[in-house]
Amino acid sequence: MKSVIPFFILCLIATQFIACKKETTNPSTPLLVTAASVAGNFTVGSFVSTGSETSTFSSFLFTFKEDGTIVATKGSDTFDGTWKFDDGNNTEIKINFSAFPLSQLNGSWYVEDLTDDHLYLKDSSEADDNDDDHPSTHSRLEFERA
Repeated sequence: MKSVIPFFILCLIATQFIACKKETTNPSTPLLVTAASVAGNFTVGSFVSTGSETSTFSSFLFTFKEDGTIVATKGSDTFDGTWKFDDGNNTEIKINFSAFPLSQLNGSWYVEDLTDDHLYLKDSSEADDNDDDHPSTHSRLEFERA
């Protein structure tokens, strides 16, 4: 029995080193939302409106420019649009395209998160919706840096 106790203690100590492995993920640091920090090339990682519509936009490359223009490119086709901050705090972005299906992205979007890796937007009407009793049916749009 005496030889079992040291073995049990050794096993217990060994499992502590294995079980307590520190996660090594590097979360992206949020950026200050400015025209310069939004500017860049993006793809759509996710777009949910009435259902998942990601596949409609996944083949587009979106170039947000500091001057307030967006160029959406799909193969050799390009589509021009505009974007601007829709409030004084740079928390809402208004997107406008005239061509379908890109016009489905039109409207005011609340900037939920902006990092070096992505731009998360949600329907701006949801930003003021604090009613947790009902599930949200508002649109969400995730751009990933290309």
